Amino acid sequence: MYIPFESLNSESRLWIYQANRIFTEEEQLEINDLLKRFCEVWEVHGQALPTSFQIKYGQFIMLSADESNLKASGCSIDSSVRLIKEIEQKFAVSLFDRLNIAYRLNGKLDACPINEFKALLTSGVANKETIVFNNMVESKKDLDYNWEVPVQNSWHKQLLSI
Repeated sequence: MYIPFESLNSESRLWIYQANRIFTEEEQLEINDLLKRFCEVWEVHGQALPTSFQIKYGQFIMLSADESNLKASGCSIDSSVRLIKEIEQKFAVSLFDRLNIAYRLNGKLDACPINEFKALLTSGVANKETIVFNNMVESKKDLDYNWEVPVQNSWHKQLLSI
């Protein structure tokens, strides 16, 4: 059962899929339609699951489920992954590359492979205070506090030897 993202319980489970590029406005409208239709019928063992989504900054697909009364099962999660894979194919984007790092420099959102981000750090263009997007957050409330964080406070630091 689809509900507005803002209305979801703050403890709702969250999955973030980062595209390797920003979606066009037209693509975002079409993706919104696909996600809304999916959320309207997303079920766990025949029971409706309160779910929602949002596309943030034109590049991040956020899918969320309120599991306070009913936990998402493996089959229900698999169905959401199938949808994300369909979006990948339809719009020729990558949504599962966890080593493509999104970051914000001088107020501009950008993304690059981890080796390029390491080069930005080495050259001093980016530093440990550079904001990165921690797409491993697991709940809606974590989105507010642990998603856009300095690289020194993110899981990325393990890969970057900071």
